[in-house]
Amino acid sequence: MNAKGKWSMRAQIVARWFGVDQEAARGGAPPDAIVAPPIHLRGGQVILLTGASGAGKSTLLQSLCRKHNRQASWVDIGRIDLPDALVIDAMAEAQGGGDDDDETAIVAALEALSRFGLGEVWSYLRTPAQLSEGQRWRLRLALALASARPAPDKPLTILAADEFAAPLDRVTASVVARALNKAVSARPDLCAIVATTRDDLITALNPDLIVHCDFGTYNIQERGSSWKDQQTTSPRGKSTSSNISSRPRTSKR
Repeated sequence: MNAKGKWSMRAQIVARWFGVDQEAARGGAPPDAIVAPPIHLRGGQVILLTGASGAGKSTLLQSLCRKHNRQASWVDIGRIDLPDALVIDAMAEAQGGGDDDDETAIVAALEALSRFGLGEVWSYLRTPAQLSEGQRWRLRLALALASARPAPDKPLTILAADEFAAPLDRVTASVVARALNKAVSARPDLCAIVATTRDDLITALNPDLIVHCDFGTYNIQERGSSWKDQQTTSPRGKSTSSNISSRPRTSKR
């Protein structure tokens, strides 16, 4: 591909052999061209986008961000910058700061970190650069929750997490997923949308809504008093019926 984004003749030949065009090879339709499923966002809600790698989870997440941009503020975990400061200082500042010797604020920061598996003293007294990749991911999540505050004109804040818990082992990921569910459920001003290929986290996340992404088709399962039949929506707006077996809700707490 040259500087103008045009394919070489070699690439055009390969595309012709496999029956694809340039837009499809770049990853399909852009987020603006995707017709997002009819998802109503509300506070205290956890939405799970699941499906195989490349099935459209990230594209749908971006589309939802654009669709609800006027009604809600967004905090993207992947875009949380980690400061060059000790973890305890970074957490306390994210929660509102206070005096350095404010023990109440210090305890609140320690509790926030411990909820997401950062409960060792050396985790508090190191900089993010000194943590493991998994620890840094958990720190970003804790900082994102602390910084997720509604604006006067946008009473709802959306916490977006693509590739949720990707650097974490199964046990740690489950602990973090349960902690996220508990934190979001307690906040009427916060909604979380997480995307992951990991089916083993569904029970721990206990989402209110699951959107199964299948390479441009979205199968919606809503959790109310039971799992309900919903619609399957394609990027171009074509819908087909979906039969989902009844399943009782378990407690979010």
